[in-house]
Amino acid sequence: MKGISSIAAQHKVLSYATRNLLIEPDQLDQDIYLLNFENGTVDLRTVQIREHDQADNITKLAEYDYDKDASCPRWGQFLLEIMDNSEEMTDFLQLVSGYGATGSVREQALFMCYGAGSNGKSTFCETLLELISDYSESVTHDFFALNKTDTHMTAVADMVGKRFVIGSEFTGNRMNEPMIKRLTGGDTIKARRMRQDYFQLQANPFIFYPGQRQAKHCWH
Repeated sequence: MKGISSIAAQHKVLSYATRNLLIEPDQLDQDIYLLNFENGTVDLRTVQIREHDQADNITKLAEYDYDKDASCPRWGQFLLEIMDNSEEMTDFLQLVSGYGATGSVREQALFMCYGAGSNGKSTFCETLLELISDYSESVTHDFFALNKTDTHMTAVADMVGKRFVIGSEFTGNRMNEPMIKRLTGGDTIKARRMRQDYFQLQANPFIFYPGQRQAKHCWH
């Protein structure tokens, strides 16, 4: 250790590590159909699990083991309960849940669930947030609101690698159409973290908004 006891030697070590170990942000979490679990990585295209592979450059984790044979009858019962026993709507919610686990924005859609309180909206969303753990994010009610100023770029930076994003109920503001189009369309967006430089990110979140009433929008 004496060889790196000096400040100059330490700087040389750090410089070498930076040149040889640096991974650019756009190299991380690039395969939108890989979902990481404690016991391996699942390819959602085949629903097959394999061992973790460092070459995948995955930074997220659903914090439990994947079991392809697992069943959850209570979840199915819950969906029927909140959808008034409509199997068609229950199947749709199952489809939406699976779509939210991918990083795909193919549908270019924002999903909204509205109605009176205590009807299962929050339970549905909170369950999905818990299920995919690191891949999920909750945002404040004004994140997608049409304000006099743009959404703060540090909040946008939190969307890096997120697949399921749940918003809070609107408080009378109209929805920010440009922001929603960029996020749901998979566009490249400029963002930055606090006291850091700007960077480009390609956000691809599935956005779900629960609320007791429909949010106003600015589409024409």
